[in-house]
This record gives sequence, C-alpha cells and structure tokens, in this order.
Amino acid sequence: MKITIETQKNRLAEINNQMTLLMKEKKAIQHYLSEEKNRLMGVKSLKEQIIDLYYDPDYIKDHKGKPRPYWLIGNILGYSQSSIQRIINEEIKPEEKKTI
Repeated sequence: MKITIETQKNRLAEINNQMTLLMKEKKAIQHYLSEEKNRLMGVKSLKEQIIDLYYDPDYIKDHKGKPRPYWLIGNILGYSQSSIQRIINEEIKPEEKKTI
C-alpha cells in the first residue's frame, strides 16, 4: 500500500479531531471534579457539627457561659443524647484537658 500525501492529511485530520474530543472531555471532567470538590468542602463531619453547636458563642453568651446541652445538640442533629455525650467526651473533652 502506497502512502500518499492525501492519506497522511486525512490521518492527521482524524488525529486532530480525536485530540479535540479528548481535550473537551478532559475539560468536562475537570469541571465536574472542581464542582464536586466545592460541594464536598461545604459538608461538615458530625464531629465538626457537634463542636460548632457545643461551643456556639451566641448560645454560651445567652446562657451564662454554659455550652449547649447534649440533649439539645442531639435534637438538632437527630442523634441521641448519649451519642452526643460520647462524641464530646471522646473528641472534645480531651482537647480541653490538653490546654489546661
């Protein structure tokens, strides 16, 4: 089979089209990943939510320096008081002891 200039031009055009499609696909995937990253960055873990509620400065200010009670955090987040208390005792209280 003889390779002609026309054959080479056609093959080059096919490769250029494939490259263009791949670049568009790459751009779409990068956009999707960027959107997912932004979405996930806004999601707080349960522990972070509990910490935020427990140490809520507005609540503490309005309630004579006392943090939000376990049962109230449980009601807000839909967990039992004992679950909230366990997480606070495991995660938050040791941090307080380290700073003392």
